[in-house]
Amino acid sequence: MCARWAQYQLRGIGGPIEREQALATLSFLCQQEENFRHSCSQLVHGALFDNLELARAAVRRGCREGSERAIGCDDLVQLTSDEGMRFEPRVVEVTGLEGVAVGDRCQAWVMKRGEECGGFLACGNHTLYGQTTSSFPCSESGGQLSGGEDMVSARDGDPAFRIDIAAGTISATDDETGPRGAFELRAAL
Repeated sequence: MCARWAQYQLRGIGGPIEREQALATLSFLCQQEENFRHSCSQLVHGALFDNLELARAAVRRGCREGSERAIGCDDLVQLTSDEGMRFEPRVVEVTGLEGVAVGDRCQAWVMKRGEECGGFLACGNHTLYGQTTSSFPCSESGGQLSGGEDMVSARDGDPAFRIDIAAGTISATDDETGPRGAFELRAAL
């Protein structure tokens, strides 16, 4: 329950965003015994943009022998590496998202897994893409990743998502059936 509350605090669900309190709770839980390893994973994602060293420490703690499969250690190591694909894109076009305006900074990451990628995009209090099942086809050419999928929530349960590192763009779009309703967002990496 504490880990779930910390996630709500990180995202501003049911109240204001309270990052410091959320990260403190997740740090405490990550230090506990094996049954709290998922908190280390949550801590990585919560600290990834403003405290990379804390995120790396959570990977080291959570990925001790025997727990790798439980929290996705390969992905977390990739994400927190110096070559990890972490971005803070700036919104260039947005409709349908309360509290998000042109010029705002967002947070995004991408993890390549063969011909599939996992991704995450959050702007303001909105997580626009990146549930546990969110993935999209991707490819890499000349060290530049691109990919995405065009199915909105009515078709596959999450928004459409595109990223093109060479072009410097990232976008998410959804229809009225999604949790945030219909929206469109385009940002520059």
